[in-house]
Amino acid sequence: MLKRVFTVQRLRNAFAVVIISLCGLATSAVQARDIALLVGVSAYPSLPEHRQLRGPMNDVKLMRTALEKLGIKNREVTVLADGTTAAAPPTRAAILAQLDRITAQAGSGDRVLLYFAGHGSRQPAKPEDIGKRSFDGFDAIFLPRDVGRWDGSIRAVQNAIVNHEFRQRIDAIRAKGAFVWAIFDSCHSAYMARGPQEMRVRSVEAAELGIPDPEIAAAQARGVTSRGLNKTAVPLEPDGDNSLAGYAAFFAAQSTETTPEYLLPGDDPKATQHGLFTFHLARAILSAPDASFRRLGDQVLQLYAQNGRTSPTPAFAGPGLDGSWSGAAPGERQWRLARREDGSITMPAGSMHLIGKGSILAILPKAVARDDAALGYVEVVSAQSFTSTVKPVRRAGKPELSGAALHGAVARLVAPAVPLTVRVSKPFLPRNPSTDERRIQRILDAVNVPQVAWTGASDVDVNVRLILEDGRLWFTQTDVPLVKEGPMAAASVAINGDETWVRNEAQVVLNRAVKALNVLRVVGELERGPLDGLALEVRLRRGGAGPGEPVATEGPPLAVRDGDEFDITVRNTGSRHADLTVLYFDSRYNIGAMFPMGGELNRLSPGTGMLRPAPIKIVTASGDGTPGTAGRERLLLIAVEAQPNQPNLDLTFLADPVRRGVRGGERDIAMLFESAGFPLPSVRGAVVPLLERSSVRLIELDVKPGQ
Repeated sequence: MLKRVFTVQRLRNAFAVVIISLCGLATSAVQARDIALLVGVSAYPSLPEHRQLRGPMNDVKLMRTALEKLGIKNREVTVLADGTTAAAPPTRAAILAQLDRITAQAGSGDRVLLYFAGHGSRQPAKPEDIGKRSFDGFDAIFLPRDVGRWDGSIRAVQNAIVNHEFRQRIDAIRAKGAFVWAIFDSCHSAYMARGPQEMRVRSVEAAELGIPDPEIAAAQARGVTSRGLNKTAVPLEPDGDNSLAGYAAFFAAQSTETTPEYLLPGDDPKATQHGLFTFHLARAILSAPDASFRRLGDQVLQLYAQNGRTSPTPAFAGPGLDGSWSGAAPGERQWRLARREDGSITMPAGSMHLIGKGSILAILPKAVARDDAALGYVEVVSAQSFTSTVKPVRRAGKPELSGAALHGAVARLVAPAVPLTVRVSKPFLPRNPSTDERRIQRILDAVNVPQVAWTGASDVDVNVRLILEDGRLWFTQTDVPLVKEGPMAAASVAINGDETWVRNEAQVVLNRAVKALNVLRVVGELERGPLDGLALEVRLRRGGAGPGEPVATEGPPLAVRDGDEFDITVRNTGSRHADLTVLYFDSRYNIGAMFPMGGELNRLSPGTGMLRPAPIKIVTASGDGTPGTAGRERLLLIAVEAQPNQPNLDLTFLADPVRRGVRGGERDIAMLFESAGFPLPSVRGAVVPLLERSSVRLIELDVKPGQ
């Protein structure tokens, strides 16, 4: 038998090797760094007054707060921004110099965050770049503070930073072994957005940069034409070289869209100017700093949908989307409580963390305890942007805890307060209104729709905008041009009938809008990830033919046309029952019940359960000549865990035009949907616990009219 003999000296040598190895590991860990560059361009000396921005300087401050939540210290952050104390001006030379500095300093394992807020535009690409660096005939450009005008001798806008200049530097950083998270809150198109003056678009027209019309026309002619129905034009995307370190890239808008900035949040008297994208991205980071990049992107899209926005469409790219900044598994949404001198209890989280008045938090004995180990509960009585005040409450058989017991305690969110107020702007009326305008004012004053908060016509942060044109009252969104004919026409009501009739019709449409928006808000709180053993598969069959292509939840809206069909298959290999509901949201706020219908069973048994609802067909023009709908629409699949002795949970009652009893008895999720879907005065601000676990798939669709 062979034996190993260890002398004392050998043990000492082995111990020394271990110590050296551990020191090497510690040194490696210390060397890996976080590096952040925040660029915010608000002032443009070369541009007219209406192109000056106010939001980027505030966006930079907000992002610094979000970076602290990600664990990035101030000493690791460089800021180039006008209107910001101790920050250098965001000129072209300064921005590129900082990118080059980061490239020189970055090393393997480092994490680099690059953030840019300001104007974007486009310029004609050089002919030799068509099909290589540019596919549509244009280059996306970011405008630094010292941007100039078009220079025909160099065929470029002076001092603009072109997409491939960013791409080269991002790839150079990745080549050093550092992960890059690049965020661009700017526009990459050149059309004018419609809206009140308080809203500014982060885009500059090509003509305002001095680019001649013939150059624009020539660039358009040189562009590569895509016949793909769902081609996504993502600007500034780094090359997909697998030999480089990972990256994730976030864009506020597609290359054919603009993105706005305005006072946010609109219902806060202390609101400040922010980019729409940055504001919601910061909320997503603050509420879940350990979330994957993909999940953060999904949360931004969800917040847009909950607020009735159908554009712009943020884009998210890169092989690193499934990772997270922290590299850790998603953590719980929990915070430490503190007691003030006046006896009130506060926590360092508020509306920017997606915490609202009425939210319920469990008080836990330690940070790693399970929810069912709660010692008691607190309720949020007021929520500011970054802090909240809470009070102890009796709940689930637990007594009210004393203020002394709450000081320093861990509070974990267990029941979010879903905001059920829908902001609706009344139509603009001149100082001397016409007879029709005075009439519609009387009608709207008599409309009584619970959970509607009326705002002025000039307000920007609204969920539904009313427009009075051509003898009709139109219901649309702030960011969408009004379409009056065909499948993409907005919902509307004729105003030339009896006032009582007009009021009732307007009330019906507003109720539909409130219900659709609030159901989407509830869905945002239900999304807790997949249920164990439950697989939701959706396939799209173009024209209703073939085996179909798998449909992803993430990414830009899926472009579909009349006659396309969705096949849904749900399998349950887990150990619990699950109930399935499928709903469809059209562009006029209608909710359609897709499954179950006509007495169909919607429960999946554990182990081998499978459901295959009938195919869902896209219809933009019915056979009887009645127009269907088109535009931004949504397909929603909800699966909820169930106990064997519970009645089936069937949420198709949300599609009913009138209120009736909840299907599924007194189950908590049904009660919450009841309050969201059928707003009653008694449930304003209601908080319903979400005890059942759920799995949600919300598929954004861009429905194209015609064949």
